[in-house]
Amino acid sequence: MVKTETKTIDGHEITVTQYTAREGLAIFTKLGKLLSPALNELYKVDDLTKIDTEGAGNILPALSVVLNGLSETEFTPFILRILRSTFIDKKNVTEEIFDMEFAGKYTLLFKVVGFALEVNFKDFFGAGGIGSLRQPRPESPTV
Repeated sequence: MVKTETKTIDGHEITVTQYTAREGLAIFTKLGKLLSPALNELYKVDDLTKIDTEGAGNILPALSVVLNGLSETEFTPFILRILRSTFIDKKNVTEEIFDMEFAGKYTLLFKVVGFALEVNFKDFFGAGGIGSLRQPRPESPTV
């Protein structure tokens, strides 16, 4: 069943309704293609028993990978697609609302995009899904 969640972000009421399954999978596929190379940059694994916490210092190469994954003409339409079922202060985020509400407020924009992704992919990225991979692996018993 499609759910709706509301949250206040930087003084704005943000409401997100989940995507249908097909739309969610389409967006997830595009995100996976964009983010997986970036995550490889962020979390280089030298030892399979732990993630290199110093890898977080690779944010600029990771960001470069993401930004190079979409052309300038693809980036804004993709963000608008992510926000398709999002409302800011009870206004549907159409192209016109997007241009007016987020002009000069890019931090707000990406917080709202993050919330839209959280609402739609929480079960996959949360503690019950791939998010559990972030937990340290138990040490192997010594024999």
